[in-house]
Amino acid sequence: EQRLRRLRQLLLWAGLPGLVYFVWRVWYFGEWLPLPFLVKGVASPERVGLFDPVSLRYLGILWLRYLSPLLVLFFWYGRKPDRPKRRNLGVIFFSFVLLPSLFYTTITLEQNVANRFVLPLWVGSLSLVALHLPWRRPTWLLGTLFLMLSLVYSSVYGWRSLPYRYSQNPELGAALADIPAHRMAVSEAGHLPYYSGWKTLDLWGLQYAHPGHPGGGS
Repeated sequence: EQRLRRLRQLLLWAGLPGLVYFVWRVWYFGEWLPLPFLVKGVASPERVGLFDPVSLRYLGILWLRYLSPLLVLFFWYGRKPDRPKRRNLGVIFFSFVLLPSLFYTTITLEQNVANRFVLPLWVGSLSLVALHLPWRRPTWLLGTLFLMLSLVYSSVYGWRSLPYRYSQNPELGAALADIPAHRMAVSEAGHLPYYSGWKTLDLWGLQYAHPGHPGGGS
């Protein structure tokens, strides 16, 4: 009875809104798959079946630098869980670590600014550690050391990324507003179309699927 009640709550608060959004998205975009599957990127070589080689390499580095130490803590120092907790840990690992990792290897990650796409991997891995570890002195020390090293690496990565800026040019967009409205093709639809009022073709295909199809960007 308790399982059925939880299942009903899950379907009501997660399944039903997700289904409504899925139906709306298919109606709005006319595509069954999310638009990142159709984004035209120039940085990736030929795909290997369903997988993007650049994304595979990125996920491999991510696992080596971040997730592997967490999973070492999880398996090496973790206490043996009882059956219900073991099932919960398996659900967390599959839903927040394994499944997103497989998904991200099938799409281009050129829009993964500040690692925003891979947030579920951090949440899932940290949840596994928090739920599974007996918080004794060795695990506290190793966990603190790992978090400090991750913070140092993330800070260096962020500092090196500071010189890179997306070209938004609100002044240019405002200047274009004085010209009779035309159409522009851009790769990052930001301030230019907003301030100019021009119709915009988003070459990434994130706003609509047309550029993602063969010949759609021509």
